[in-house]
Amino acid sequence: MAGANKIDFAKIEGSMYYTEEFTKGDIYYGNKVIFNNIPMRYNAYNDEVEINRTTGEDAEALLKNSSTSCGFNNERLIYSQYNSKKGDLRHGYIVQLFSGKKYRLYEKRSKVFKEGQKPKTSFHIPGPNKFVDKYEFFVTNGREAPRYLFTSKKGLTTFFGEDNMNILKPFIKKNEIETNKREDLIRLITYADTMEDYVK
Repeated sequence: MAGANKIDFAKIEGSMYYTEEFTKGDIYYGNKVIFNNIPMRYNAYNDEVEINRTTGEDAEALLKNSSTSCGFNNERLIYSQYNSKKGDLRHGYIVQLFSGKKYRLYEKRSKVFKEGQKPKTSFHIPGPNKFVDKYEFFVTNGREAPRYLFTSKKGLTTFFGEDNMNILKPFIKKNEIETNKREDLIRLITYADTMEDYVK
């Protein structure tokens, strides 16, 4: 972001973190734990995992590597490539929400800097600069990089295909699934993953 080095982060409303406290977790290389009980937290603005191995020392950023992942707060944070909403290939940390036989569902949690609104006149108070939460979902069939999942009816039909979507509609209606909500989307992907009459 242009001019980021001139910003006083202490005066920005909100936080770069979803959870500011360090939580003990494990660092994996592949599926093998290489460090355990390491205090860590996710910097959602800089897209970094910060670790604090020594009390009193400054936190350091974990080296980003596609073979390395972190487990803390009962979640698995993976550094991976993914296809963004615009379709370009990016790299960053994503949270694994579900992993099944057919599908894997991920969530990208970010903090976006939003500049405060400038006062229209000298009588108006300027709006504060702030960090805004941003959530995005990504899905893969295991044969490609996770891609942005449009959670609208049209977006889901594009991903699953019209025939499969027709099979899923009764489940969505019966269970009052709101596909833009994390827990409901997990339920939908889980159901789609286990369907025996699913169209290949």
